[in-house]
Amino acid sequence: MISTNPKKPFAYLAAAALSTFVAAPAMAAPAPTPHHFVIEQDFELGMRTYDPIVIDGVTVFRWWGNPSNPSVSNERPKDGNYSMKFEYKSTPDAVDSSSEQRFEIPAGTSELTIQYDLFIPENFYHRTQDHVADANKRQDNNKFLVLWSGIYSSYESNNSAAFEYHPSLLQEGASKLDYHLGPGKYDDNHKWPTTDHIIDLSDAGQWVNYKVHVKFSEEGKSNGEITWWKNGSVYYAVSGLNNYSGFGNYIDKGYLLGWSNSGFSEETVFYLDNLRIDVYDYIYKNTTLFKLPQEKYTSYDLAQDKGVAEDRYDDLGIKLTGNAWKKIEAPYTITPDTVLEFDYVGDVEAEIEAIGFANTNYYNKNATFKLSGTQNAEAGIRDFDNYPNDKKVKHYEIPVGEYLSGEYRYLTFIRDNDVASPTGYSLFSNIRFYEKETTNN
Repeated sequence: MISTNPKKPFAYLAAAALSTFVAAPAMAAPAPTPHHFVIEQDFELGMRTYDPIVIDGVTVFRWWGNPSNPSVSNERPKDGNYSMKFEYKSTPDAVDSSSEQRFEIPAGTSELTIQYDLFIPENFYHRTQDHVADANKRQDNNKFLVLWSGIYSSYESNNSAAFEYHPSLLQEGASKLDYHLGPGKYDDNHKWPTTDHIIDLSDAGQWVNYKVHVKFSEEGKSNGEITWWKNGSVYYAVSGLNNYSGFGNYIDKGYLLGWSNSGFSEETVFYLDNLRIDVYDYIYKNTTLFKLPQEKYTSYDLAQDKGVAEDRYDDLGIKLTGNAWKKIEAPYTITPDTVLEFDYVGDVEAEIEAIGFANTNYYNKNATFKLSGTQNAEAGIRDFDNYPNDKKVKHYEIPVGEYLSGEYRYLTFIRDNDVASPTGYSLFSNIRFYEKETTNN
């Protein structure tokens, strides 16, 4: 193991296998040795830093989201001088409140453990909404921890694991914890393995240590797992889960605490300290999500481009409308092992909806992958022409190295729609390039 000083603002432990990125010749071999790294955050810098943590060229962690709420505070640290403060404003009944901290694990993983100390406010009280006259406003579930990849939401995500706390049936004001899985297009609904309290009224004014281990199941197997610990004791453990997702069986985003549907009658403040995230068997070996800043889009084939490109999802997506042909600088050397991965959603079918590569400003059909459209002639490579135009997100993994090779300068996006008043859109997001991992015997 390699370790750094645990009292640094960020620290990690990395298994020796972490630095092995060079792909070996493809052979029928056992599964790769799991890669393992650990991120630790004690907030002793006195502020969050949005600088990414990079290990051997791979971005493995970064904070993101609204920097004003929560905040790093010296009011109530568990250890040292600082902790992260989550402040929920007081609201009337049936009015929500929110405080959440988002993070990314761009390397992606199907298995991780998250541990932290959480100070439960002295005035904690989980109110119910049974007395609210409007039944549509009777929501009292609050976010505790949410993990996902792709577009946020249980149904639209590639895969997800959400944990929410609900009012206890055994003690007024206390809370029990559920789990809510959403692998791809399947929503598993809320489940409560126990009625024990994740937050008991006796926890008020105390630091509580929480730990969760999440493992997504492998394809064709029911070996998914979830285990929660509270102060070192198992709170609940669930095994035999079949939550594999063919849309993208990994986590690369999450948030701590979050939206409170119940709201709080008084200002209620949590503090979080000593965060540790263990990531096992990470997915992507030499890439991060590809940023798509709008100001860098340029026309691809000037004679064709008459449409508009807009950025989406914090520069992780590009939305095309009209008759739009766009390109962006994305230098990459394609090898036989290169994979292009992304999410795609559209509505009204155009003539050509496609993504591809180019070195010039002229259409290269031999390096363009059609996803949908009424036109087949000159439409590019059609092996992935299978989007159903149902306004639902579809995840693509295209082994571009089986079709192309060499250096390419641009990534291209096409929504060809040569009609008088073109309608509809094409949205590409969560784009990655990476090299398939192969192993020796």
